[in-house]
Amino acid sequence: MISTIRSIIFFRLATRLFILLVALHLQAVAQEKEKATPAVPPNAASGPVCIDCPPARFPPEARRAKILEGNVLLEITVSEKGRPSDIKVLSDPGNGFAREAVDAVKRWKFKPANAKDGTKISTRIQVNVVSRQM
Repeated sequence: MISTIRSIIFFRLATRLFILLVALHLQAVAQEKEKATPAVPPNAASGPVCIDCPPARFPPEARRAKILEGNVLLEITVSEKGRPSDIKVLSDPGNGFAREAVDAVKRWKFKPANAKDGTKISTRIQVNVVSRQM
């Protein structure tokens, strides 16, 4: 009788743990798909596309605080030459994530947006920069 009760309790705990692990995995997969794909600006035929996007460094302050991940939302201007400028932090989790995200985005290179007539144009977009501790 007692072993049957233990088996039932174990089975229920194992089932709950399995469901929790599946839910965490699905959440992680969904976050991976969140990578910023800028929308096409209203005056453009195509939006800018990042062609050289080195990742942001993981901030030492976050490592010391045992933080595993940080998301920073930036608003940037991509020039007609494909260079980012006028970087504005919209969302900052703290612990140095915004500083590292801005430093990384300054080094990015873009294929610039095109106007409907095909000329390259400067546009303003939002970019989500994700840093994960390895």
